Amino acid sequence: MKIIFGIFLYHLAFIALAIYARFFWMDSLALGIDFVWVDASLFGLLGSTVYCSRSLYLQYCVKKEWDNRWIVWHIIRPFVGTTCGLISLLFIKAGFLLFDATSTSSQSYYGIYAVAFIAGMNIDNFIKKIESLCKEILGIQKTRISRGEE
Repeated sequence: MKIIFGIFLYHLAFIALAIYARFFWMDSLALGIDFVWVDASLFGLLGSTVYCSRSLYLQYCVKKEWDNRWIVWHIIRPFVGTTCGLISLLFIKAGFLLFDATSTSSQSYYGIYAVAFIAGMNIDNFIKKIESLCKEILGIQKTRISRGEE
């Protein structure tokens, strides 16, 4: 039980740190950077921590199938979700995903943040989507995992 609570606190700490960094620390710096990149990474982080918290609940409380081998997954997942949030923005800005990202309207930002959240929450399918885009655009073959050859 202590390990589950510790992992849950780990995820909550990531969310708290992200909120603090974005709304209190970053605004005071006035670095002149486009915050959409920071925000996309934070929405990817939020998506991955929501998924991890749900996974903790399902595996420990509902199914009662918790295994300590998942600890590493819970530690790494927020970093991967953050990266996927950034990558989703990169693909949107490049014009490979969804909509016109050159617009600076708030509706455009909401779409970007939604995609970044989904990318962080559903990393496996996001990577499959990126690989299929790369295959269409650049002719790069899918990895063994995307082809189901684990």
